[in-house]
Amino acid sequence: MEDIRCENRLLEGATILGVSATLAEIRDVAVQDGRFFTEQEETLRRNVAVIGQEVQSTLFPDASALGGVIKIRGLEFQVVGVQEKLGNAGNRSQDNQVYIPTGSFTRLFGPERSMALFGRPRPDSGLGFYAGLDQTRVALRTRFKTPPGAEDNFDTLTPDSIRGFVDQILGLVQAVVIPVTMISLVVGGIVIMNIMLVSVTERTREIGIRKALGARRRDVMLQFQIEAVLLASLGGTLGLVLGAAAARAVSAVMEVNLPVTAGYVVLALFVSTATGMISGWYPASRAAHLDPVEALRAE
Repeated sequence: MEDIRCENRLLEGATILGVSATLAEIRDVAVQDGRFFTEQEETLRRNVAVIGQEVQSTLFPDASALGGVIKIRGLEFQVVGVQEKLGNAGNRSQDNQVYIPTGSFTRLFGPERSMALFGRPRPDSGLGFYAGLDQTRVALRTRFKTPPGAEDNFDTLTPDSIRGFVDQILGLVQAVVIPVTMISLVVGGIVIMNIMLVSVTERTREIGIRKALGARRRDVMLQFQIEAVLLASLGGTLGLVLGAAAARAVSAVMEVNLPVTAGYVVLALFVSTATGMISGWYPASRAAHLDPVEALRAE
């Protein structure tokens, strides 16, 4: 993160990226105004830059940034292009980036100790993704003088490896979330059972009156089962609403898509209803088997 100046204006915490001229083609860097710098400008170590939308709006609020001059660590760079608006990636802005040639980057920040190489086969090469990756590995092993049979002394990041990493993270999340969810369901079920047992105790005389007037065991049991299911369903609905609100808030802040689909809604309501039925069975059975004479004597 670096500060960038233009006359008396200042942008703090900008991201400076030292890249080659071919990056625009390899990674489809979309330039809204102007152009990306050329290989000739990179070879001649020209101090040129392609800036993001946030850099332009901060340093050039009332004029076009093209042809303007910005200063990075006291070194002047001429703006030749403005990138399209990208928004945020997580909590990091992608519009405060500045692309400069690798030579200029080395002059500012010293020799690089590591670097990231992006590549894809040229359309006229006839190479597929994996064939191009194999040729790249051969070239890098030759460049780094890796002995035959030794492991690569560099890492390759492909869409498959990214998906594998994401799957590992999701697997870890599931390994943690599922047991925690089960524990929460058990705890919630115990709470509902205790509430219903207290309700049965407090309403013993009411139950005795109902049975004395002809209520059958299944009628009493159904009443308390329905109460337990309603209690659990209301709690599940409240949790669903809070979860959906949290997902929407995270989506807005992190700019990721966290949809709450109909399937999740049905699953949440089904699980909460089932929890209520299971938790309410014992209190309802206890109420249904109360002796009406003893129940009428209760205070």
